[in-house]
Amino acid sequence: MGEEGTEGATCPPAERSAAPEGRPGGRTGGRAGRRGGALGGRRKARLLALYALYGSEVTGKSPEQMAAAYSGDPRRGPVPPYTLELLELVREHREEIDRVIESYSDRWPLQRMPMVDRSLLRMAVAEILYRDDVPNGVSASESVELAKRFSTADSGRFVNGILGHLIRDLEAGCGPAAGGEA
Repeated sequence: MGEEGTEGATCPPAERSAAPEGRPGGRTGGRAGRRGGALGGRRKARLLALYALYGSEVTGKSPEQMAAAYSGDPRRGPVPPYTLELLELVREHREEIDRVIESYSDRWPLQRMPMVDRSLLRMAVAEILYRDDVPNGVSASESVELAKRFSTADSGRFVNGILGHLIRDLEAGCGPAAGGEA
């Protein structure tokens, strides 16, 4: 993982606080959540969650409304349940997620980030902190790929840097400031 977004991290700024309650820090691999076509299904679900989070910022509608608009087209089918789970996590933990992102993006306040990057980071941080069944590396890799595809030329490295430092800190046991002070 790169160094874009923070200056080397691996803890301090006040030990970056502890991982959220009930969430152990070093989940990096494993095969949890891989049943049949789950990986491809989750990729599609993440993409739709990105569309919904981004669309919400652009239109002022809720991410859930944006996802529902997607499902209103009969050619697309229903919204994947995992999309709704990600949107719920972001909604439920948005303040904590935003504090974590800002604690790792020392030179970039949240409002200065491109909307796509901000939406991707919110989704990935929610998945990393609050989903035990998805390896951290999968969350980071999927988000980096989406950043490269839909955002600026530097976004892949920026997203990778922030998520990489977050994951390293979790593995070191001095995880993010979710629910605590940054």
